[in-house]
Amino acid sequence: MRAALSGCCWTIVLTFAIAWAARPDSSAAPLFRLDLTLVDFPANAGPGAYWPTMAQTKSSTLAFCELSNSCVALAVSRIRNPFAQASATLGLEACALLVNAYLPFGVTWMHEEYHRAVLSNRGISSYDGVYDFNIDVTAISVSHVTDEALEQLKASHPEDLVRCEEAGYEGQIDLADGLLQDALMHGSRLVEPMALYALFSNSFYIWYNTSAEADEEIAEFNQRETTVAQRDIVGWDFSSWTYDLHRPSEAYAARGIHPGGVGINRYITWSQLSPSEQAYLRLQAALSLLNFARPQLYFAKPWRCGVFGEQADVTAGLRHCLTPFGFEAGAYAMARMRFGAVASVNVYANNNLALPGIDVSLLEIPLGSAASALLWSPRLSLWLQPRDERFDSRTAEPGLLTTQRLDVKLTGFTSAYAELEAKSGGWSAGTAELGGALLVRAGGTITF
Repeated sequence: MRAALSGCCWTIVLTFAIAWAARPDSSAAPLFRLDLTLVDFPANAGPGAYWPTMAQTKSSTLAFCELSNSCVALAVSRIRNPFAQASATLGLEACALLVNAYLPFGVTWMHEEYHRAVLSNRGISSYDGVYDFNIDVTAISVSHVTDEALEQLKASHPEDLVRCEEAGYEGQIDLADGLLQDALMHGSRLVEPMALYALFSNSFYIWYNTSAEADEEIAEFNQRETTVAQRDIVGWDFSSWTYDLHRPSEAYAARGIHPGGVGINRYITWSQLSPSEQAYLRLQAALSLLNFARPQLYFAKPWRCGVFGEQADVTAGLRHCLTPFGFEAGAYAMARMRFGAVASVNVYANNNLALPGIDVSLLEIPLGSAASALLWSPRLSLWLQPRDERFDSRTAEPGLLTTQRLDVKLTGFTSAYAELEAKSGGWSAGTAELGGALLVRAGGTITF
């Protein structure tokens, strides 16, 4: 479930939209760039096939955000008066944020689809409330999931239930990462307000889960939702995440009977958490502020420096994400030169361990001349993570993920790509599988 956008969130984001409107535009940037994952195997094939996967969700929302941002930039491009241009940009960007908050392929849709991808990966069907097109709600749910399905998930794969509960947060971090990366590597326009919205609403949502008001809303939901099919899978994400993170062996039915007398009482309130659990959730709320240590969000230009013997534009920042075992925190750097590079060092922490990891991606390396029709993008991620992805684990387990992507230019503005991803057991943001997996994806890119 995702809380509706607050007036406070609008105020913060639109303030930065005003700041963007006052800065010079970059006429060298493309009007827009859409990079879509069209097929993702094995998830899109076989008896348990589902769509969208996390990769397809991320690519769709990135495309939707960047297309809407480009429409705003195009609409104001011929306005010469700086004040009029700033005012028009502010108004249109507010509309774009509203669209992205409540319509399919927007930020809320991505949040809910990341929840659903974890369920779908375990063969559990569900429904995304964004498709109800109801903007007059306090929260949007993933529903039409039986209590029995959640009981079985907790009994057989407790780490996947915890992953499901934090997946919406993970999706919005993925979105902000993708927007800022595209801004540096491809000159994508107006990404700052969208990235800020994704990050700010994540932090606001965690803080809201620690309030008495959140508990009062849970009581209202329980009174209004008289059938199991109406109910969200978790209620407020982070109260449930904290509860199940600390109780991996507790039966799901131990939550008790729903106050209406039908089904299990799914929703965990702030008051149900122990003092130590409340402290842990407050810690995550504080750590979520690390995501704002990204100069790009505040329109800082990248640093120009020498990398590998050539001039490069470089930026860096901090990152925090919830995980099935606790949290990840780290620092990253991105560079744009003849090709792109992204590297991060990470800490994977549960209740007992703080373990290291490193992730390196090279982007669009020309194979042959600089004008080559073939572009290669490799990635390697190495980590130590708590065994079995559990909060209470005292031993570490090594893991890795590697991705190989090859883009083929078809015309001056279109290309097609194929991607192979292989991973061991372990958590990696944007990949629903916690076990070992071999994934094949294909898609296309359009740039104008």
